[in-house]
Amino acid sequence: MGLLKKIREKRKALKQFANIRKIALQYLKMLRKRKSKEIELEQRILLTDFLLYVQSHSPYYKDLLWGKNINLENCINVVNDLPLCSKELIRKNCNTIYSTEIGDDWEDWLNTGGSTGEPLRFPIKSRNINIEQVHQMMLYLDMGWSFNDLIVSIDGSVVDSDARSRNIFYVEGNNFPYGKYSFSTLYMSDETLPYYVKDLNIMKPSILRGYPSGIMRLAKYILDNKCKLYFNLKGAYLTSEFFSEDDRAIIQDVFRCKVYGQYGHTEGSVFAISKNDSSYFCSPFYGLTEVIDEYGNHVNLGEVGEIVVTGFLNVAMPFIRYKTGDMAEYGGRKNGVVRLNSLRGRTVDYIVNKNNQKIYLVGLIFGGHIEALNHINDWQIEQNEVGKVILRIVKGVGYNELISQELIYLFNEYSIDVSFLFVTSIPITGRGKKKFMIQHLCV
Repeated sequence: MGLLKKIREKRKALKQFANIRKIALQYLKMLRKRKSKEIELEQRILLTDFLLYVQSHSPYYKDLLWGKNINLENCINVVNDLPLCSKELIRKNCNTIYSTEIGDDWEDWLNTGGSTGEPLRFPIKSRNINIEQVHQMMLYLDMGWSFNDLIVSIDGSVVDSDARSRNIFYVEGNNFPYGKYSFSTLYMSDETLPYYVKDLNIMKPSILRGYPSGIMRLAKYILDNKCKLYFNLKGAYLTSEFFSEDDRAIIQDVFRCKVYGQYGHTEGSVFAISKNDSSYFCSPFYGLTEVIDEYGNHVNLGEVGEIVVTGFLNVAMPFIRYKTGDMAEYGGRKNGVVRLNSLRGRTVDYIVNKNNQKIYLVGLIFGGHIEALNHINDWQIEQNEVGKVILRIVKGVGYNELISQELIYLFNEYSIDVSFLFVTSIPITGRGKKKFMIQHLCV
């Protein structure tokens, strides 16, 4: 590449970055000052633009929206009148749902991780601004991030064998939005973690982001081995997996910083932030968020249902009233922002007790503080039979028979029998995530 071309591309990138930052600051100002009318208007503008594109480019939705005069006043009602969308529906109708701009030679595709056993592949295309990057910027700015602050990620990056042979367990990329250095959870062990800590101390990041299970494993290693940290984080940002408030407290204590939770998914239709507790606030500029019951009706305040989203990001594969498979307690809508009082895990994250009742894990495991978790380095639950589970446990400091008895008592209270398998590690997925619940029953 010639020098002149490099300079032009650098200028273009800086201009895009400045534009993203400008929009992020505008959105943050609206949210902080709770300018409900401005928030509602901006959401309707984004939604109307999205729906008009879909109406003219998606054959499937063109039929459903036939004759509709979509405008700022009726756009939300138009969405509410559309049918719910699932992965199964997308697979059956993908050729008509996809935008007509997507041909056989389209290069930009994404895959979901298939945590429900149903991975999904779909094309991506943004219009105008990159809403995803705007929201990443909003979160970083809210954490006090500035242009020269280093972002480091803990994720499922694949590191080549030559680098690993030299005890390098990270890859390099662009600092914004996903981190200059991405340390991989795929190679974490008691033998490799000293190199993770050493390199972090050399790099001195300002922001640590990534998988909660990976950051927790790093935090517990630092805690158990009394490692010294020579950097000060402005914030830690947990994403892509569910985590407990106990996890948040441990990470906060180890890294001495505020810990943020971010709820979203590969489909790019919701961006929600948790700052101080289990509550999540869904950005009105990223999409529409609903919480529905098993009959497709919106739940009432304080009730639990499935999160359903309509995203403004991807026009190549429009996710409209898309069933995420994630459960949440609905906390209402104020100033244009939907509140989720708590995330309740995935629709598959449950145990079937002896009475054939579904016991959701967030209520069972993460509902309150469990002393036993302080003595467990890692664990996983598997169910093959009604009323029985297998607990795979990596013992931590101070684990003894009393800890096992506490867990037995906890599960017995919900009419669930327990058996233990003590292991040295819990397998992770190809993406470097940990599957906490393996459910073989279908109820």
